Amino acid sequence: MDKRLDQAKAALAQNKKTLARTRLTQFIHDLTAAHKDSEHEHGDKDKDDRRREKFVNDEAFQLLKINADFIIAKLPAKAKDKDEEDECRRAEGEKGDDPDDGGKKDKGRDGGKEHDR
Repeated sequence: MDKRLDQAKAALAQNKKTLARTRLTQFIHDLTAAHKDSEHEHGDKDKDDRRREKFVNDEAFQLLKINADFIIAKLPAKAKDKDEEDECRRAEGEKGDDPDDGGKKDKGRDGGKEHDR
């Protein structure tokens, strides 16, 4: 999840606000998945360290999601130029680029929500 925030920060530094919006949306997707995983495995002490690192409790989930949603709401939905639009499409199409998930999760989608381009 840190990777998504770093990518959003880098996009903002390059004034690529729509790409930052895409990366934050992906962050929310990752956050939601980690929160759901932690709900199912909350009482299981035998999980490996990698699973424990992904634990997101209810309070942290709410705080992070609300803040990410707030920032997304302040960012434009349309790319300012063709290059940024192409980069957003590539970012939305990424699958399994998180080495911790073994390529199993689709990181480029946010639960089927559509976004203006």
